[in-house]
Amino acid sequence: MAALTGGRLTRKRADGTDKLIEVKVQQGFTLYIGGIVCWDSTGFGVPGAATAGLRVIGVLDGSAVGVAAPGQSVAQGSAGATGAVIANVSVGQFALDIDANSPVTDADLGKGVFITDDHTISKVGSGVRPFAGKLTWLEQYSPTGTQAWVSLGEYVPTGTY
Repeated sequence: MAALTGGRLTRKRADGTDKLIEVKVQQGFTLYIGGIVCWDSTGFGVPGAATAGLRVIGVLDGSAVGVAAPGQSVAQGSAGATGAVIANVSVGQFALDIDANSPVTDADLGKGVFITDDHTISKVGSGVRPFAGKLTWLEQYSPTGTQAWVSLGEYVPTGTY
């Protein structure tokens, strides 16, 4: 799948452990509402991507000045300084799209999955794909087909995937 070019409605499971954190955005990047957000190697927020070294945070909820509606974005343009824009990122379990080239199945429940882009997860890390979290459920969901519920950032012990 391709990275987001606009906001999307990403379903979130309210399980009592969810929280909202503020993340400083890296210069030159646009984060879209409903998209996966990661820390880069310098500790600033960037969109989820198949890029080695990224660490998943959660899903963009809105800007720090208020929760934005789906379809909006939080951008740190090249004219502004890194960290000048603050984004609210929601941490928890989310329904994400599944990479057709490396799909997860029921046999993968409880195992680690990896980021393909800012709304898609994959069964295989292939060296550059960052660890996304633990696969907790697969759900048939129209209109996008099956979606994977992932507890973003949840550690899975080595050797279990």
